[in-house]
Amino acid sequence: MCTIAWGQIGELWSKNVLTVFVKPIRFTDSFLNEDNYFTVTFFDESQKDSLRICGTKSGKDIDKVKEANLKPVVLENGITFEGYRRVYVCKKIYQQQFKQECFVDSKDIIDKYYVNEPYHNMYIGEIISVIEK
Repeated sequence: MCTIAWGQIGELWSKNVLTVFVKPIRFTDSFLNEDNYFTVTFFDESQKDSLRICGTKSGKDIDKVKEANLKPVVLENGITFEGYRRVYVCKKIYQQQFKQECFVDSKDIIDKYYVNEPYHNMYIGEIISVIEK
C-alpha cells in the first residue's frame, strides 16, 4: 500500500477507468506490476496521520499496516482498510512507463519531477466495483 497523489478517473476504450501513476522506486510498484487487480481507497480527514505514514515510509523497511494502525479488509479482488469512505476495485488493463521522448515541450516538468529520478509507471484499471460507506 502507498499513498498516491496522482490519479485520474474517466472513460477509455468504452470502459470506466481509474489511472494511477507510481514511480518504480516505490515498493508498491512491484505489486502493481505483478497483480491483475488493484484498489484505490479514499479516506476522510481522520485517517490523515495513517496516510502520512503510508506515503513517507516503505513497506520494505517497516510493517506499514501496524505502524499506521490500519485494519485490513479483504475484498474479492483486493484489500482495503477499515475507515474507508470509498473504494475503487480495478482490473488492470494497461501499464507503461513514461518515456522522455514522449514529453512534448515539457522540459519544466522533467526538471521538476524527474531529475535523478525514474519516470512514473502508469497503470490503467477498469473499475469493476465501487464500495461506499
